[in-house]
Amino acid sequence: MSKKRSELLAELKRLRENEVRYQRLTENASDVIAELDGRGRFLYVSPNTTRILGYSPDQIIGKTFQEGAIFKNVHPDDRESILDGYVKAIRSGSDSVLIYRY
Repeated sequence: MSKKRSELLAELKRLRENEVRYQRLTENASDVIAELDGRGRFLYVSPNTTRILGYSPDQIIGKTFQEGAIFKNVHPDDRESILDGYVKAIRSGSDSVLIYRY
């Protein structure tokens, strides 16, 4: 086996191990973890959304925050700040933590 092939296989193994580790983290987190695209649509939502929010990932993925059932359950006093944070995160493409009440 060539050195390059061995290096690639080792890197692939490392990537798979990382994927499993991150999957376990998101599945067992006490918070909802989500990934959104540049248009603000949910691409991924951790499975614990069912336990925490009462909605399955399938009810959220593919929708924006405002389209989904989550937004209507956000406390009215928190809606404006949540939307501001949501828009800033989308525009900047950076990670963001949004905390709000139901």
